[in-house]
Amino acid sequence: MRKNIVTASGAKYSVTPNGRVTRERGETNINHTHLNRQYSEGYLITDYNLVSEGASFMWYAFVGDVADLIKTSTIVSVREQ
Repeated sequence: MRKNIVTASGAKYSVTPNGRVTRERGETNINHTHLNRQYSEGYLITDYNLVSEGASFMWYAFVGDVADLIKTSTIVSVREQ
């Protein structure tokens, strides 16, 4: 079952049971700079079982086999679909 979430910043995402994250606009790829590293491809993943209201939502960027924690947000709303 997919979980639709809203973070404290108002951003909307959905998370599949395997932890794959997509943005509301349907994007799965990221273009994000963190600690001077540019992630221009790859995808976001999180722990599906930890997705709940008030929890921290951790984005792990995978580029190839390399995973980095790039951001943590607070979840303010979760709806299962």
